Amino acid sequence: SICHSDNNPKNYLVDADDKYFMIDFSDWIYDFPEKDVIRFFLFWASIFSQNRLNESIKTFLKVYQQKSTLEKTIWISSFQSIENEFDERRKKFHKKEILATNGQIHSEMLDLMDE
Repeated sequence: SICHSDNNPKNYLVDADDKYFMIDFSDWIYDFPEKDVIRFFLFWASIFSQNRLNESIKTFLKVYQQKSTLEKTIWISSFQSIENEFDERRKKFHKKEILATNGQIHSEMLDLMDE
């Protein structure tokens, strides 16, 4: 799949009908969609409170999985490396670190995938 890979919230536009559009595909790559979803959630984790993060992930996964499936094995094998890349990129741009520690987001996301 074509993945955006820079799922910064600033790369999304919303029109008057609440349709979302992704912009700035300068860092696009061919990859597993699970990896792009992980990046997307990590951006949310950097800006949302824990409660809002959990609710947003839950809503997103419910809608997303109606259209396409996410492979849990790919998710599990990819999460740590994606999280490390994410943290390195945030350090490079002097951004706030993500709220999760010790795999907290990872386990919460997996739990929500099972609902």
